[in-house]
Formats: sequence, C-alpha cells, structure tokens
Amino acid sequence: MRRKRNKKGYLAVAALMAVATLWMLPIKAEADCGEGTPTGKVGGYCATPICHTGNRTYFVQREYVRTCTNELGTKYEDYYVETTDNGCCPYN
Repeated sequence: MRRKRNKKGYLAVAALMAVATLWMLPIKAEADCGEGTPTGKVGGYCATPICHTGNRTYFVQREYVRTCTNELGTKYEDYYVETTDNGCCPYN
C-alpha cells in the first residue's frame, strides 16, 4: 500500500528552509566614497624581493583619507594605505 504524502508538510518545510536561507545570507551595504586625499603620513622601508644589484627593494607607504557615505546617509572617514615600489634600496 502507498501512503499519501502530506503536501502541506512539505510546503511548510520548504518555506522554513527559504526563510532560513535568506536569514543566513550576509547583508552587505555599499558605501559611496569620494577621492582620497593624503594625510601627510609617509613611510619607507627596505624589504624583499631582492633587486638586481643585490640590495633589497625600497617601498614607500602613503596614508590617504576619504569621506564615505553609507546607505543610511551617515558620513564617515575611511583611511587606507597605498604601497609603491621605488626600485632598489640605497643601502643593504
């Protein structure tokens, strides 16, 4: 004998699974940011990779700040650092 399946039970389980899936998805808010302006903080350091002269490579880090607005209209400042490769170090 075949048993009748409870269609309402399957529908309820499917609805609960859909709600749980939507609840588990991360909500990511995109921010609208302007151009970055330098903060004046500049630093340099020597590190690997090794240049063709045997010296390490010289990297310069500059810090920037930019004003961002989130989806709620709240303004905040975002700081970020850019690192540039300036060739070989003047010393070992």
